[in-house]
Amino acid sequence: MFVVCSRNKSSLKSLSRLVVQPHQGSIYSACFSHDGTKIASCGSSKTLRVFKSTSGEKLLEIQAHDDEVLCCAFSPDDRLLATCSSDRKVKYLCCVPGLECGAWDSDEDV
Repeated sequence: MFVVCSRNKSSLKSLSRLVVQPHQGSIYSACFSHDGTKIASCGSSKTLRVFKSTSGEKLLEIQAHDDEVLCCAFSPDDRLLATCSSDRKVKYLCCVPGLECGAWDSDEDV
């Protein structure tokens, strides 16, 4: 996974770059926390992983679903992380310590 961010959209001088190898298989989604300190990623490996955005250190790895994880997103306060999967479930996790806080099941695609 190659992640790029810049606070100044008009200049590449403030560009930061971080390369991590988070998953086996495809990565379908990656997102920054709102405070910019964490990056979450998910994909075909059925896992959700969270890294420090400054160093790439892995903070959390969890098998979040029974099928590929299609998308992940932080809540506005960065305390929760939501995921949706091909297993037709939407889950939300407490970022610390990485426990599932709730889930929704659907008979239809999510």
